[in-house]
Amino acid sequence: MPPRSLSLLGSLLALALTAVGAQATTPDSGSIVSIPVGKSPYGVGLNPLTSEVYVSNFGDNTVSIIDGTTNQVIGTVGVGHAPAGVAVNTRTGRVYVANFASNTVSIIKNGALDATVTVGTAPIGIWEDPQDSKVYVANSGANSVSVIDEIAHTVSATIPVGKGPWGVAANPKTNRVYVTNSSSNSVSVIDTTQDKVVATIPVGSAPEGIGIDTKTNRMYVANSGTNTVSVIDATTNQVMQTVTVGSHPIGVGIDQMTSRAYVANSGSNTVSKIDETTNTVVATFTVGTNPHGVAVNPDMNRVYVANFGSNTVSVI
Repeated sequence: MPPRSLSLLGSLLALALTAVGAQATTPDSGSIVSIPVGKSPYGVGLNPLTSEVYVSNFGDNTVSIIDGTTNQVIGTVGVGHAPAGVAVNTRTGRVYVANFASNTVSIIKNGALDATVTVGTAPIGIWEDPQDSKVYVANSGANSVSVIDEIAHTVSATIPVGKGPWGVAANPKTNRVYVTNSSSNSVSVIDTTQDKVVATIPVGSAPEGIGIDTKTNRMYVANSGTNTVSVIDATTNQVMQTVTVGSHPIGVGIDQMTSRAYVANSGSNTVSKIDETTNTVVATFTVGTNPHGVAVNPDMNRVYVANFGSNTVSVI
């Protein structure tokens, strides 16, 4: 039987191909801009140094490049089949894209495809280690994490984790990478100095997206099966609180400057804004259809949300 992530993404893709554009409104103060991109946008990566935003289009095997200062698409790059997670190395400018249906990672440099690395089955979540020049890729169909050497463009290690690994986040200050296991209802803790799992944290049902505030060393895990977010103290590896959000939360973005977590609720077409000091929802934004990936540019006070079902990116 295929992993839950395979069947879920297949159903979401079918839904997205028939979806219409969403109305950009919000009950919170501020405004939302809607940017048309490719088919079924899934992941969002950001380079705060250039204000460029990279959006993986799951449905047409491309990445849209958005100029964050003008909110205009300035380029489109062909990658592997069904691109999902996106990670950016701000030092080199390289962009890493997990291709769910190709079992590969595409590397983009200077707005063009630079290299392709073969990883495990159904890669989906991805994170780039700025200190050690490594990329961590969650292989949802292989229950493993591939570690890519950014210099050699080869897989240097394969780490067994839980079932259905999905989202990846990290705190470089503590040499820890965290991987949500969507079919095991847990988070695997990886020591990057050894590239092995050193702890497992139970969370809610079907955890997918994950974000970490490196200032507080707290994690926010979107439990898509229970419509909640688990707040984890990464120092003790304990769940300290559970926050109720919208329907089927899937993506998480962290604004460390304002201590806010943004959670994309794909089932209710909203984004929940969580105040990290109280761990309560302080605002709810209406975005496009089936929002997935979230990225935050704190310097510009903007949040980017990929709307899988309406082929747009909402800018909050």
